[in-house]
Amino acid sequence: MTHTPPTTGEENGPPAAPADPGFLGALALQPSTFTTGSYGWKGSKRLTIELVDPEGKEKEKVQVMLTCVSLKIYS
Repeated sequence: MTHTPPTTGEENGPPAAPADPGFLGALALQPSTFTTGSYGWKGSKRLTIELVDPEGKEKEKVQVMLTCVSLKIYS
């Protein structure tokens, strides 16, 4: 997870950074079977994010919960 905008991949565009300066954290997804009979992956993680103050004053740290569910649905 990052807040860095993706590069365009264009030849004359900005070069890719060797490291992502906006990296916030990674989330591992585990395989799962759901009650609907579908299968997929799910995971969650608590992150502490530092918010940028637009006025340049003190930064605030907040706790957020990231949850991701990806399903393969049968039709």
